[in-house]
Amino acid sequence: MRIAYYIAIVFFFLGCRDTPSDGDSKLTTYKNKKVGILCEGNFLWGNAQFDVWAPDSNLFVDKAFEKANQKPIGDILQSAFKYGNSLYLVVNNSGLLYALNPTTLEVRKRITGFKSPRYAAAYDGKIYISDLEANAVSVFDTLTDEVKSIQILENAEGVRSGWTEDICLWNQKMVAAVNDGFLWVFDPLTNSSKLIETDTGSRYLAIDSRNRLWIGSSSGNQSSLKALNQNLEVVYAKSWTKEGELTRLSASLTGDTLWYIRSGSLIGMSVESMEQEFSKVVPYTNIYGMGIDPNTGEIYVSDAGDYVSRGRWSVLNPAGDSIIHSGKTGIIPGGFVFF
Repeated sequence: MRIAYYIAIVFFFLGCRDTPSDGDSKLTTYKNKKVGILCEGNFLWGNAQFDVWAPDSNLFVDKAFEKANQKPIGDILQSAFKYGNSLYLVVNNSGLLYALNPTTLEVRKRITGFKSPRYAAAYDGKIYISDLEANAVSVFDTLTDEVKSIQILENAEGVRSGWTEDICLWNQKMVAAVNDGFLWVFDPLTNSSKLIETDTGSRYLAIDSRNRLWIGSSSGNQSSLKALNQNLEVVYAKSWTKEGELTRLSASLTGDTLWYIRSGSLIGMSVESMEQEFSKVVPYTNIYGMGIDPNTGEIYVSDAGDYVSRGRWSVLNPAGDSIIHSGKTGIIPGGFVFF
């Protein structure tokens, strides 16, 4: 009876695991498609983590970075992207950029020289990194390992003046959303930049199927969406004053739909009609993070819960009307990277 009791206890706890995990045994088998789940962790707690899920095998590795490198990531894992033969992680409050081997997740380079890095985009061997505090976009040369900076505002005033957020490559120009109410446009060929005025609180960028650049802004009690054509002219503008903060923005794989999070809800909008919004019901009361799989178009969303205990993540089909997978992850899951 006692043996049967202990066996039952063991199977009970095994059955309670929400998402399959491999422990430490398969850290060098990340050869097929992988999804990284970026868990920010709490500010100043140093408890950020990087989890990995392999959709084909349903293999989930909790704290994959920590297991591969035998050390914590640092404070606030903000964003990540794949460029060349490396996977890059941006660690905001630690002021770090990691270059990882995407197969083993072992650190190849630990790059410093940033104040409060946020997001990154690459072009011609250089990585451009936005910053919360620096009034500058940093430029990391992947060939020389040199870090330079490009000033944003000539006359920066006040706390976080010149704060840049989302950054991307658009029409062979590097563009960044400036929270003060500008779009920063940098030409790598002429090494020149300019500021285009937009709404205060500009933070999010997306490119649609017509190669229009969308800017999502949120400040105080007002959020907005604006679309610019290739001549940097505003071709669409919409704002909300009472429906809450706009917190994420992405284009679908085909670029015909904009997905964004407003008031904790997942909302889609056709870029053709540009007026037709459709809200999607997901199993969370407050969506925090979002990502679009660049290969399948599937929508990844996360819920930070109470912001101090483990969060959750789900995969939706490209239309956003059915759940493919769901599981638990680390504290404050804020984003996803596909590699």
